[in-house]
Parts: sequence; C-alpha cells; structure tokens
Amino acid sequence: MDKDIELLLTQCKDKWGQSDEKMNYFSSNLPRYLENLSPEMKDIILLLINYFDYYSHQLVNTYLKDLHNRTMEHQNIDIGNSVFCVLKSQRGTINSSYEYLIEYRHLNGIGKYSIVPELNDIATKEYWGYIDNIILIDDFCGSGKTFVDYIEKNKNILIGKHIVYIVIHIMDAAVSKIEAYAKKNEISIEIVYEHKQSAAFSSSDELGMKRECFKEESLKMDLYNENDIFGFSKSESLVSFYNDTPNNTLGVFWKNTSKNNALFPRNNERKPAWMRFKSDKKQRNESNYAREKKKYNG
Repeated sequence: MDKDIELLLTQCKDKWGQSDEKMNYFSSNLPRYLENLSPEMKDIILLLINYFDYYSHQLVNTYLKDLHNRTMEHQNIDIGNSVFCVLKSQRGTINSSYEYLIEYRHLNGIGKYSIVPELNDIATKEYWGYIDNIILIDDFCGSGKTFVDYIEKNKNILIGKHIVYIVIHIMDAAVSKIEAYAKKNEISIEIVYEHKQSAAFSSSDELGMKRECFKEESLKMDLYNENDIFGFSKSESLVSFYNDTPNNTLGVFWKNTSKNNALFPRNNERKPAWMRFKSDKKQRNESNYAREKKKYNG
C-alpha cells in the first residue's frame, strides 16, 4: 500500500475513533478505489477525505451525552418544563431523528412522559401552557430546509416557546438559514451542535480551484444529477454515520453506479410493494399507451 494512503488511513482512524464495519469497509476498499480513478480525481478524493467526518455508533453516543450536558448547563434548560421531539420530514416518514431521539433518551435518562412524537397531540392540552422548551434531536442538518419547514408548519403552536435544536453535525449554510428564519419570524431558536462544517469546496483554496474538475470527473463516473454530484441541495457535505450516509454528501462517496463503488454507500431502502403499486401502475399504463401508439402509427 502507498505510504501516503497508509498515513491517511491512520489519520482517519485517529479522527473517527474505534473501528466498526463501515470504517473497515472504507479502509479495505480505499486503495483499490483510488486505483480506478483518473490522476486528477484521485488527488481531489485524497484532499476531500482530509475533511470527511465519520460517526461510529460509539462516537454518536458520546456526542449525544455531551450535547445533552451542554444544553442543560449552558442553555439553562429545566427538563420539568421541556418536551423532546423528533424532527419530522414534510412527508411525515420515519427518519433518523426517531433513532437518535430513542438513543438520546436512554443515554441521558429522559423520562418517557417527556418524549412527544407529535406536537399537535399535546398542543391542545391544558398543560401546553406550562411547557416552555421544545427540544428537537437530530443527527445531521444539511441545508436547514427540513428544520425550517417543520417550524413553519407548526409555527402557530410554537409562538412563545423556546426551541432548542440539538444536532450532531450541521452545515454552515443550514446555520445561516435557520438563524435568518428565526430573526425574521421572531422565534426563539438555539442551535446546539457538535460539529459545524463548511461546503466541501470552500474548505480550502486548493479545493475551491478543483470544483469544476470534480464535476467533470463525476460525470464520467455516471453521476449526472448535480444533486448527486454535489449532494442534495448542492450542500457539498462530507459526512457519514454508522446508520447511513446523508444524500447531502458528495455523491462519489455514497452513490453506487456502474463506474463508482462508493466508499460510504447509502442503505438500500427499497419501497414496499404497496408504495410502489401506484407508480408501477402508471408506468405500465404509459408503456401500454406507447406500445398501442406505435402499432397505430405503424
């Protein structure tokens, strides 16, 4: 193995902590992965890995305890007048926020009555007026859109409440978006995070000059969508967690194609049959229509 790659892997292990299955996969596949890249892309990937953050289960638990202690001490939060909630997506589907809230609760000894899956379930209750703090738990915030959309959707019941957003990893752009929203709408929002990250190609002048080259090389690796190349909403994130890799992360790190065997692939969460039925039916109808049209024109 190349000595530079060996040194980089040692630095990654020192930074990321105890090895797990994902780290072992990354370490064993990196040398072969780099061999298949162009010299230009190899140099870029090696630079990007220096700024990459990986969170093992052990590291996540350490940070969830640290974030809780910091919130209770420095934000002067009283659990007695607080509720802990998940940050739901607009579609209302279960996401990683659920997993992290469960972990957070057990690690920090939060009572079950302080956990609220759905704010609207208690907003009409008499005791809603005695709740001062709404604490949202999350692993990652890329663009800030999910958070802002959630607050906007529930804005009427959140007026007068203090919102604390506890998140392990957040992007600079997300912090700016949330702070601007809070100021404009006069809502009290505090962000407590473990790590704040700049967009990948803003991390250094050297990387900044290689952004266009990275895009061209990504296209050659069958990454055609800009949201795949630069991550969802062009976040340019460099992060992965033990349970999944956010799609805000640069696509070469998580998207498998015929020309890219990703180092931190996303989980393959295929939709169940009952969810696919409608779209499959639509596709069949379109296919049948095209076939009949061809016969008619023929």
